[in-house]
Amino acid sequence: MSNKKAGLGGLGRGLDHLFSTSETNETTNNSDIILVHVMDIKANQHQPRKKFKEETLQELATSIKNQGIVQPLIVRNYEGPERVKYEIVAGERRFRAAKLAGINEVPVIVRDYTDAESMTIALIENLQREDLNAIDEAEALNQLKIVHNLSQEELAEKVGKSRSNVANILRLLTLPENIKRMIVNDEIKAGHGRALLCITNPHDQQFLCSSIIEHSLSVREVEKALDYWKEHGTFPAELMHNYIAPAKKEKKENAEPCQVIKDIDLKLKDIFHKKAQIKGTEDKGSIKINYKNKDELLYILSVLSIESKEID
Repeated sequence: MSNKKAGLGGLGRGLDHLFSTSETNETTNNSDIILVHVMDIKANQHQPRKKFKEETLQELATSIKNQGIVQPLIVRNYEGPERVKYEIVAGERRFRAAKLAGINEVPVIVRDYTDAESMTIALIENLQREDLNAIDEAEALNQLKIVHNLSQEELAEKVGKSRSNVANILRLLTLPENIKRMIVNDEIKAGHGRALLCITNPHDQQFLCSSIIEHSLSVREVEKALDYWKEHGTFPAELMHNYIAPAKKEKKENAEPCQVIKDIDLKLKDIFHKKAQIKGTEDKGSIKINYKNKDELLYILSVLSIESKEID
């Protein structure tokens, strides 16, 4: 595999610099760039983008086929179990597009980045792209927050967003996995997801999510449905024709009483001629004593040392 010299580009060092610049902002000497075979390169394990759009990837592949890779990839030396020499730090879209275009060698700049720096650059590069879906953006922001031990306010300042914007993006990560997948697949929008977070009942949340797709509901229409749900505890009639009420939970059979309760039950039945019963545990329960006539009631009262002249 060849390591030949090629064109130019670069990436700065230091956390503050990484948060405020793209990989094109620092001048790199041509001597820093080499050509590396694609088989010697692996993707970044911290890549936040889980899904690359085929259409835009194909467009980039066509451009690369016609004009070559204008901006080199940033890589670092790789010493893991895989039989490759480098791991991508920034430029995975170009790498994928180059392979799609049938390009065997790509221009790279080798940098000595730590795991934290590599992750930061990969995350920042993707956060700067407009086509990053909301869930991948949320996961990228959350990773930055964790890796650099940032508060939401500090994170917002670093990435140039308002604190409320960052908070709203991160909240999407609390959605159920299937709803997050729908956002990733562009079946519903991030605004739909934020609206669905208002519903704490999982069944109703899933129902409204399905309704969004079935009725092509806008975010505003979903918000109106939520206002109705909050007031009435149900959704508007036009959405309810496919509503299936959640199955009622079957009552659990009474647990086997402990030996103490069993002994008490036997004594009660013996005293009250099988007309008494105890249910529950030593901590909580009830005692029931049946009677069929006045004589039986008087007997029960006498056993309990309760006087009742009125009954006599």
